[in-house]
Amino acid sequence: MQLHLGAWCESFGANSLSEVLVFGHVAGDSAADYAKSHNYAGNQTKLTQDCEKWLNKFEEVTGRDKSVGKSVPEIRDAMVNTMWFKVGVFREENQLQQAAQEIAALEKDYEHCYVGDTSHVYNTAFEQYFELGGLLQISQAIIQGAIARKESRGAHTRRDFPKRDDVNFLKHTLISKDRQTGQYKTEYKDVVITKFQPKERKY
Repeated sequence: MQLHLGAWCESFGANSLSEVLVFGHVAGDSAADYAKSHNYAGNQTKLTQDCEKWLNKFEEVTGRDKSVGKSVPEIRDAMVNTMWFKVGVFREENQLQQAAQEIAALEKDYEHCYVGDTSHVYNTAFEQYFELGGLLQISQAIIQGAIARKESRGAHTRRDFPKRDDVNFLKHTLISKDRQTGQYKTEYKDVVITKFQPKERKY
């Protein structure tokens, strides 16, 4: 089973806030429509099992001693530095490869990291721990997509591949992570061109 992370944002002009608002609204409306049109009584047994699983995870993670591994802020700050200095708008192969290795190492650190708050109420430390896991996966997905896309397009500028390449890369990048192996896989989906033909940006 694979977790699809998706990384097609390189074809946009880095208007991230607008994209989140627009597509978040569309996704929310679609989810609501689906829920209204489908009858699902739920599975109480599975719900109970999932609750127990997360409670056990919570107890295991928050019960770790700080001598076991790095703290959540330490890993988060290292991730931010890697992404900022090696996976910015201007990118090169060697820096991207270094970033991939660094994020992979941080994913290993995350498996044994220290949270430090055992509270069951309003535990923002555990919330940050949970969010960091997703951020590390997204970071690796961005890096793998950037390594594979050997061209420059939108907010993705490869200094070693400065030209846009519509022959090989006029397509969406799809990154998936195998749940069993933890390996990331890069695939592509063709762009559907409707009213407007793609043109190179010239300033």
